[in-house]
Amino acid sequence: MTRFLALRTVVGRLASPTRVRALRDGAILAGLLFLGYLFLVLAPRARTVGLDAYAYWSLDQSDLYGRAQGAVLGPGAFRYSPPIAQLFAPLGALPWGTFLLLYESLLLGTIVWMGRRRWLPVLAILAFPPVAIELYYGNIHLLLAAAIVLGFRHPWAWAFVLLTKITPGVGLAWFAVRREWRPLGIAVGVTLALSAASWLLAPGLWNEWLATLAGNRTVETTNSLALPLVLRLPAALLLVVWGARTDRRWTVPVAATLALPVLWIHGRAMLAGAVPLLVRGREKELRERRPQARRVAGKAPAAERVTA
Repeated sequence: MTRFLALRTVVGRLASPTRVRALRDGAILAGLLFLGYLFLVLAPRARTVGLDAYAYWSLDQSDLYGRAQGAVLGPGAFRYSPPIAQLFAPLGALPWGTFLLLYESLLLGTIVWMGRRRWLPVLAILAFPPVAIELYYGNIHLLLAAAIVLGFRHPWAWAFVLLTKITPGVGLAWFAVRREWRPLGIAVGVTLALSAASWLLAPGLWNEWLATLAGNRTVETTNSLALPLVLRLPAALLLVVWGARTDRRWTVPVAATLALPVLWIHGRAMLAGAVPLLVRGREKELRERRPQARRVAGKAPAAERVTA
């Protein structure tokens, strides 16, 4: 019993608010130093900043998916659906440096938005190593996270998820489990409408894209979690179902991350989408507690209220 009490005392001291804040601040500082290393030390030597974003800028409509074929994906390999290619196509008229600057600004703006324009959540997201790598390469995982967060209020945002990585669309099970058929219908309907319009403009691109998906099931990948999608997808679905039943919105971006076709290191930047949902959930909980606290205080005897 004495040992148990001593252990509980040690744990209590380690978990004190002061120590927790110190650990949090230390982790944020370490993450920001890693971000600085990528852009200030590695970037000038490696010259690979925006390697993934290059695929969105260098689109060749006459051979859109040519570089996405083969045993190993190379620079400029575009693998998303034709509507996304048609979205990015006009931006190819910009100089590469201008495009990259605008795209990186979009990613940084997305981080500020997901951090609810509060310095601590914003710094926490920036300090998350997968986010730093995402900014370095310029992929779309942060945009996917933002689309999922936005999708709770504006379900049409899910079209961006379904027309790019596809499988993170497992998050739509949230609406099905909660029998929220209208937002589910909007998400699916907008996706189908965009797909139909895109097919009418360029039906051949759709045939090429589907052939690319079928042919790249065994493409070699590096820097990814070697856990098959066939195992991750059911786990992601179960997480969404549990989250929907217990009103935990943060489970949706987490499940969507788990359901990525390939779980790259920087793919885990999608987890940043859980931050605004956790913050909102906490704020909602505090708002609900205040009226309850007032009612309890109002029922207290007058003498107790005076003493307090």
